[in-house]
Amino acid sequence: MQDYIENQVFSNIDEIDFEGRSFLECRFDNIDFTQVKLSSLRFLECSFNKCNLSNSSVTNTTFRDVSFNGCKLIGLNWSSCHSVSQLEIKESILDYGVFQNMILKNALFSKCSIKEADFSQSQLNDSSFSNSDLMRSNFVGSNLSGCDFRGAINYVIDIESCNLKKAKFSSPEVLGLLSNLDILIDR
Repeated sequence: MQDYIENQVFSNIDEIDFEGRSFLECRFDNIDFTQVKLSSLRFLECSFNKCNLSNSSVTNTTFRDVSFNGCKLIGLNWSSCHSVSQLEIKESILDYGVFQNMILKNALFSKCSIKEADFSQSQLNDSSFSNSDLMRSNFVGSNLSGCDFRGAINYVIDIESCNLKKAKFSSPEVLGLLSNLDILIDR
């Protein structure tokens, strides 16, 4: 049975004993987690503000109803988590992240850098990538129905392998959907 820490604000890594912990309604501010093992933890209804979790191990970790604001989340393998739901990420860097084969319905990725991330074979229904940079991110075989790509840039989505029903796009970036068709578009 895990030990719960509730309703606390952390701004210094030395204040936190992570071993076997669950965090409920906690806030983490300006913390560098890059040298911390975050495996097998539970973060429930927590927020991370201006934190660095780049290349951290999140194996068997649970993130439920968690928000990340202004964070560095570079190279995280989200697919190794035990559970991820109700994810909200704003103005953060998620470059080289792995979200392969995940169920991330209604996730929010707003104003983020999400370069070279792998979302292949994922269920992303009704998620938002608004105003994000998706350069070289992979969505092959994903369900993107109802997703919001308005204001997003640099995405290339294989329209033959993805479900895009009722997805929202803005012009002229929507032309990126045609890039895999090997056609010439005169602008």
